[in-house]
Amino acid sequence: MGEPIEIDRTLSRDEIIDQYHTHWEIQRNKAEIGYAWVQTRIQTLGYKSVAEFSRLNKFGVTAGTVTNYLRGHSTMPLWFVPRVCYALKVTPNTFLTVMGYYEPDRQTLQD
Repeated sequence: MGEPIEIDRTLSRDEIIDQYHTHWEIQRNKAEIGYAWVQTRIQTLGYKSVAEFSRLNKFGVTAGTVTNYLRGHSTMPLWFVPRVCYALKVTPNTFLTVMGYYEPDRQTLQD
């Protein structure tokens, strides 16, 4: 989600603004899809809400903060990833892929 926005500076002001709007619309859609998946997963595990999930798993931050992390409204700290993966009973690769932070198809091996 933190990928750079490549803007063609030869475009008009309005065309550049349109490119920014398109980029952020795509980012919002990715975040909404990821959050919907998390909500479904939380319900599948038997929790009534994200707030209950947060409270019972004792993440050390408020339920609102957890929601902000999962919605992409604030930067998710690294320490949170293994804890939320354990609570959701998924691997970090699955979680990060669904949330849009990791794209396995775009990864390459380095010599």
